[in-house]
Amino acid sequence: MSGITDESIEFFKGSGFCFDYSFLEPVKTFLENPDARTVYDVVDDGLEAFFKAQSADIAYYETDEAFKETSEANEWKYFQDGEFYSGRKYGAVEEAKPDEPEASKIPVLEINETWLHGKYLNGKAEINTYLPFVSFGEYFLQGDEADQAIKEIYGIWSIQDVTQEEALLQWANIWGLDIPE
Repeated sequence: MSGITDESIEFFKGSGFCFDYSFLEPVKTFLENPDARTVYDVVDDGLEAFFKAQSADIAYYETDEAFKETSEANEWKYFQDGEFYSGRKYGAVEEAKPDEPEASKIPVLEINETWLHGKYLNGKAEINTYLPFVSFGEYFLQGDEADQAIKEIYGIWSIQDVTQEEALLQWANIWGLDIPE
């Protein structure tokens, strides 16, 4: 097996997934310098390296450093109490804007899932946050499934600059639902 080149192991290029290298490096090292291990041993080494790298990546993403890095990269802002600032807090109660002194207050009106309650698409879709249910053409959810759908639609609406109906349509698109006619 001596004389192995990168061209002879073309099939080890991987998919482009960030952990390909972790798996393929032990395999490539073995192919370049074979020893007494079996193919199963080499694959096992590759899998062990893959899972070790994946675990380290997961552990990193649970750190404050990763949270700060992700927040800064996405320009996310937070209130002093740690609540995410989506730009949709207005109204009667006073609260400081993110990154501003406590003395600088803006009016606050909590926007929550109940703001989604209503009919959409000329009555062909409806979100009822009280019962709860979601209907979208012939698609119908109630109870816990409706609660989950309402939370997903609210998540889209509260983070993006879209209307309630646009959030409902984005949610339907994610789930592959046809727009009711």
